[in-house]
Amino acid sequence: MRNDKKTLEENAKKILDDETSIQVLKSSLQTSRFSYKRLILLLIIWFLMMWQSEIIFLNGNIIDKLLMLINAVNVIIIPIFALIITGYSIFQAISTGESLYTLLTNTLEERSMFQVYNLFFFLISIQFLAIIIMNFILFVIFTNIPVSWQLPNFDQEVNERIASGLLSLYIVIIVHSLIEVKSFIYNLYQIFSTNAVAKSIQYLKNKQE
Repeated sequence: MRNDKKTLEENAKKILDDETSIQVLKSSLQTSRFSYKRLILLLIIWFLMMWQSEIIFLNGNIIDKLLMLINAVNVIIIPIFALIITGYSIFQAISTGESLYTLLTNTLEERSMFQVYNLFFFLISIQFLAIIIMNFILFVIFTNIPVSWQLPNFDQEVNERIASGLLSLYIVIIVHSLIEVKSFIYNLYQIFSTNAVAKSIQYLKNKQE
């Protein structure tokens, strides 16, 4: 019990150490994992999209196609963002009593389980919010520039290559964010499991008393 109390105090202090949103963001980035398998997958998608982008640019109507892509991404991203906020609310709602005690006294990567999950939900929420804001800015830009506009001092081929690279990067960011939804679902599962175990243990203790 004494060790649990000490662990609880230490983990609570770590949570309170992050006083600003920038500090919370830095801490959340430290807990994020980026596996080599995902890196390879994203690189493959990058090269495939570079090839596909060049075909798109050859067919013309680039601005219209980009606007269609942005709208399609918004149709997917916005409902997922709402789902993430709902999941975050559920996490906060069940993190009480024995569940909260269990999450705070057990550690993952030198942080309490509560802090790791809390930072993850914060990071994925910011990630999807950033995509929504980025899409809004891109939509405003592309709806207010001429269809034939291109970067000055560069020929058409160079402009198309730059555009292909940026479009491929955009797709990679979207795919990476969608893959993160898998981690979101897994973390929710872990939280529900922890909550169930904590309540079961408390129920058995109450029954024995």
